[in-house]
Amino acid sequence: MSMIKAMNKYLDINKSVMISSPAGSGKTEKLARRYIALLRSGVDVERILAITFTDKAAAEMKQRILRILRQEDKELFGKLLEKMSLMRVSTIHSFCGTLLRRFSFETSLDPNYRIEDAIDSRIAWDRILYEVLMEVGTTRSRAGKGKAGNELLFQSLSENGFKGLDRLKTTINYLFEKNPFSLEAGLPGPSLASEMFAKELADWSGAAAAIENYAELFRDDGFTGLVAAEKHFLTKSGEPRKRAPAYAKGIVDYQGWASTMFKYWSEKSKEEFRKRAERLKAVFNKCFEKYSDKKALRGLLDFSDLEYMTFRLLTEDQEWSNILYAFDEKTDHILVDEFQDTNNFQWGIIDKLTEEWRSGLGAKREEGKVPTIFLVGDEKQSIYFFRGANVEIFNRAKIKLEEWLKREFYYEEVTENFRSLPAIIDLTNALFSKIMRTVEPDESGGEGMPSWMTRYSAFKACRTDTKDAGKVEIILLDDDEATTAETRQKEADVIAKRIQGLIDDYRITEKAETPA
Repeated sequence: MSMIKAMNKYLDINKSVMISSPAGSGKTEKLARRYIALLRSGVDVERILAITFTDKAAAEMKQRILRILRQEDKELFGKLLEKMSLMRVSTIHSFCGTLLRRFSFETSLDPNYRIEDAIDSRIAWDRILYEVLMEVGTTRSRAGKGKAGNELLFQSLSENGFKGLDRLKTTINYLFEKNPFSLEAGLPGPSLASEMFAKELADWSGAAAAIENYAELFRDDGFTGLVAAEKHFLTKSGEPRKRAPAYAKGIVDYQGWASTMFKYWSEKSKEEFRKRAERLKAVFNKCFEKYSDKKALRGLLDFSDLEYMTFRLLTEDQEWSNILYAFDEKTDHILVDEFQDTNNFQWGIIDKLTEEWRSGLGAKREEGKVPTIFLVGDEKQSIYFFRGANVEIFNRAKIKLEEWLKREFYYEEVTENFRSLPAIIDLTNALFSKIMRTVEPDESGGEGMPSWMTRYSAFKACRTDTKDAGKVEIILLDDDEATTAETRQKEADVIAKRIQGLIDDYRITEKAETPA
């Protein structure tokens, strides 16, 4: 197989494809070229659904596709211009909105609903949170005792002063931003602990800091962020493991951590966590109920509403099979950009829409069509955890697609970087090769990494537009007495001053010729 053919395997339109592609490696370019490959094969533009993460990215995707065609295929460029209005390149929320409006009669949804701006949504939520906390406080002071939510509020305040209130607000806001509908079934202790704290334990050597930060939230020596890592420190019988898993070899004192895990994960701590989680849930539910009522009164939906309602429409509605048929009748290919930022509901929607495709059955196969899904992203860039983005989805999707599609699935890991200079790449490789692991994610709890961790792969510097190797500066701060917030502010100030200094000291060494 030629090198060019091997490099372009992601353009094989008869295979579903998943690409793990780091920053600066051209992953959006690959999605655009996959889209063009589908057009060149004769697929109608309206039968391709491309999903991006923001409206800006959707607009840029359309422009990128047009730019490539204008340079390389003027005939196809002209045909696409005539059908621009039929291009289905949008955010997942725009797609959900279109689907909900089309089937509004199934959801009893007013088709004239409006989407609440993210900033307005947050302002409204903050106002309601303040009202609820004040209401809880007033009720407590009048009655002399309070219900579940009151207990949490006043316990937090009495132990930590205003820091306790800030911590409570931070936790409730976390639940709101994560995706409130995921709490509908309740908050079992280990589940919430795993959701909230597991990502903080990605580097085992930082476990002590995670304990220090999060144990304060519940003020009990029996509860720590280590509950999320139970199976990696304890055996099934609850005894400390004698041997560390492959990805935990870097722990200085594994036996010590296993014993600590055994101490903290006790019946007492589980029961205490359950009680406190229920009290937290009571306050959150009161806030969310008021927030939902105010939205309904104004005919508003937010992004979480769109995801949740679409997911339920596709999985629980009595007519869900007809809805899927209507979608399937108009769509043959789905492309998803920035897949690492997908949350559970978004993947649930995509998963349901492509369910029949993966089975190898259905009307498309009978017509000789091969429907495909194309996913591109970089699990190392998953930064929207606060919105519910879950890096586990990236790893699980790869495993499931390989299992479902077998030879009709192609996975590619890209390591080339065309954006950064060699010095940046060298430092990144040197640093993260020590922090991250090289074994594959493993959902079974065996020797592989847990699926919420990401695997390390060295980058290759491929930028050719300059001979400059670049330079890296490391600025060290020495202030052990500062709080985390003070340290972050100081870091920002130092970096800003350094950037300003570079701008002020900038000298032009080569001057381009100007026309006479």
